[in-house]
Amino acid sequence: MLGLDEKSSQLANLLKVAFADGSVNYFEDMFIKLIVGKMGIKPQEFKYVIDNLDKISFTAPKTDEQKVSYFWQVLQVMKMDMVADEKELELCKEIGQRIGFSNAQVEKVVEYMASNLRTVVELEDFKKLIAEPV
Repeated sequence: MLGLDEKSSQLANLLKVAFADGSVNYFEDMFIKLIVGKMGIKPQEFKYVIDNLDKISFTAPKTDEQKVSYFWQVLQVMKMDMVADEKELELCKEIGQRIGFSNAQVEKVVEYMASNLRTVVELEDFKKLIAEPV
């Protein structure tokens, strides 16, 4: 179970990726709202994160399972508009490294996801991809 700091941090990073290309499209918005609902974030907490996006400190997930799920969510937001914007890619790489993945893992999965924008990559498939030796 994630604490409020972890939830706020995760939400802030998802929003930063969505905003990185200058606009948030319908699918990015819906995906983030789905994640917010699953995390149990209240509307006032959601508003606080949006209003304080750059003030929310980064808190990495604790378990490997949480780390993989978090990174998958970040990359899903990047893919939602079917465009791999350079700012989004750099931010995704930074988040992946801050979560605790190696540079090689991050480069591999970000490149794969950016090259497969129109392909659905389920969480289970992502787990296998990130676990593969580089």
